[in-house]
Amino acid sequence: MNTISQIPRNSIIWLLLAQAVVILPHTGRMSWWMIAIWLLCAVWRMAMFRGEASYPGRAVRSVLVMLGCVGVAVSFGSVGSLDFAVALLILAFSLKLIEVRTRRDLFLVFNLALFIVAAAFLFSQSIFLALYQIGSIVLIFTAMVATQHALHNRAPLLSMRKALRLIGQAVPIMLLFFLVFPRIPPIWSVPSSGGGATTGMSDSIEPGDIAKLNRSSKLAFVVEFESAAPPTTELYWRGITLEDFDGRKWSARNGAERARMQALPEAELYGAPLRYTLILEPSQKHWLFALPFATLPPGQPGVEGVFATADYNLRKRTPLNQRAELVVESYPDYRAGTFLSRQA
Repeated sequence: MNTISQIPRNSIIWLLLAQAVVILPHTGRMSWWMIAIWLLCAVWRMAMFRGEASYPGRAVRSVLVMLGCVGVAVSFGSVGSLDFAVALLILAFSLKLIEVRTRRDLFLVFNLALFIVAAAFLFSQSIFLALYQIGSIVLIFTAMVATQHALHNRAPLLSMRKALRLIGQAVPIMLLFFLVFPRIPPIWSVPSSGGGATTGMSDSIEPGDIAKLNRSSKLAFVVEFESAAPPTTELYWRGITLEDFDGRKWSARNGAERARMQALPEAELYGAPLRYTLILEPSQKHWLFALPFATLPPGQPGVEGVFATADYNLRKRTPLNQRAELVVESYPDYRAGTFLSRQA
């Protein structure tokens, strides 16, 4: 291997730093084992950096790839969904860390990092994320410049200044393309977990959404009661609680607050439970439809990762990407306090 194609030692540090920054916005949607795989690859690469380990053999790489693909399929549901595609991209991005041998490989990983930066906007378009990702892009370009000029021992600040100059030169071209180019529809697409669900419901509601929902004929779920069905007036199906209001839009609580609600509060239950079977259509969402105060009978296969929350709803740890059947018991006649009353 000639000197030009060899990986500069300081470029490995840039690579690890860029990977950590790029993966961070996705950790909330990643399974714990994916983070563990990246940490394993990072430790392995550092051992190679110090001369304490060598490149893994083809058999080891093949096993890691196969186990990773199976894990992504199990954790993120149907093949072809948006969560599955992004998780697979991040998995390949992580495993590439222990396979990089030349500068060409290194630049390939840096370019892959840009795709993962863009993928984060498929799930959120917040101002904070936009500012964070601008910093991520600057870091990636700085790493690329530092790698290109590694033989000249360019200082990190000089590399960052060069990266900012390149980004500044690209901004006018980006604005020109954004304003002049026609909006071409995508040739292909995958099911999205953001925005409106395939059943017509969404994680937020603002003026006009209810009218659209009333016109929707999409099937959300099918229910079969084991005994006589209750009157229509008692069929109050709960799906998601929209607690936060910003003056225009109602939305659900964020993930941190929702995580503290993964337990049913104490309640007084009256009468026999109402037992029924739900056949749920794919919604690309975490929440499920059920009657008030829903519980899951023990000993049923059901849907993996389903739990009841303190706001009397059912949620699934991973998005509902395919049709599923679930047996539920509800207590329409109950008395319980709400978590909002303590704040009143």
